[in-house]
Amino acid sequence: MKRIQNFALVVVVLLAGMLTAASTNAQNSNMSGDQMKSSNMMNSTMNRNRHMAMRKKHRRHRRTMHKQDMMMKQDSMKKPDMMKSDSVKSPEMMKKNF
Repeated sequence: MKRIQNFALVVVVLLAGMLTAASTNAQNSNMSGDQMKSSNMMNSTMNRNRHMAMRKKHRRHRRTMHKQDMMMKQDSMKKPDMMKSDSVKSPEMMKKNF
């Protein structure tokens, strides 16, 4: 009788130990899944921020280049008085040049 009780006690302790180990393992794997999920979310957020910063930089560069291009076009459209056609000049101006 004593021997059966000891055997039953050993079996109960072993089962309790196995259940505890199984639940701890399940919690650890679940936590590592959460950690992986959060790190993936953080990486995607960082990549998104990096991508947005690059797009802003390209947009800013494009705007700057467009402004410079427009300024160059306006400068080239302005002609000095000597470059104007003779029909626009007054006769007094024509005498000064020659």
